[in-house]
Amino acid sequence: MKVVELSGGVGGARMAVGLARLSTVDLTVVVNVGDDEVIHGLHVSPDIDTVTYTLAGMQGSEGWGRTDDTFNVNSELARFGLDNTFILGDLDLALNLFRTNRLAAGATLSTVTDEVRSSFKIASSLLPASDNRLRTEVMIAEGNWIGFQEYFVIRQNRDLVMDIRFSGSGSATAAPGVVDSIQQADHVVIAPSN
Repeated sequence: MKVVELSGGVGGARMAVGLARLSTVDLTVVVNVGDDEVIHGLHVSPDIDTVTYTLAGMQGSEGWGRTDDTFNVNSELARFGLDNTFILGDLDLALNLFRTNRLAAGATLSTVTDEVRSSFKIASSLLPASDNRLRTEVMIAEGNWIGFQEYFVIRQNRDLVMDIRFSGSGSATAAPGVVDSIQQADHVVIAPSN
């Protein structure tokens, strides 16, 4: 049975593990890219990474990041006065360095995601929702538009949300394989969030 899961981060990752364990399921996980961000010059795809680590059985205790990761680089950033609120573990940092370098060399996010999936020996297919830049932005009470990661991670959901927009949605297209997977699926599952 072909199943496509439309996934965000932690909740979707956990559901993907359950679906992947079913021997009758051929699973494709289409993962949100609206929360992707540039952190310390690196292209970070938090939801893709969370799904990857969770399917590989390597997710951190909080449901994100890597198990047994260290945070030496993140801690050292404070020495130089850099904001290290968005925590990247050392192992997580390596993945983001790889992704950023591959994207800079001209690879698509789909290609890089599949390379990462393969390196973690994940049998299920992982597809970013789009290869295009798509960004969830939140307008807070002060009237400022901020990126979702700033709202969610750095400001810890404390702001009153006045509006939400999806910057880039007018020109973004589905990544290769996304539409075909959905059309050929026996079931499409919309996963819970965290």
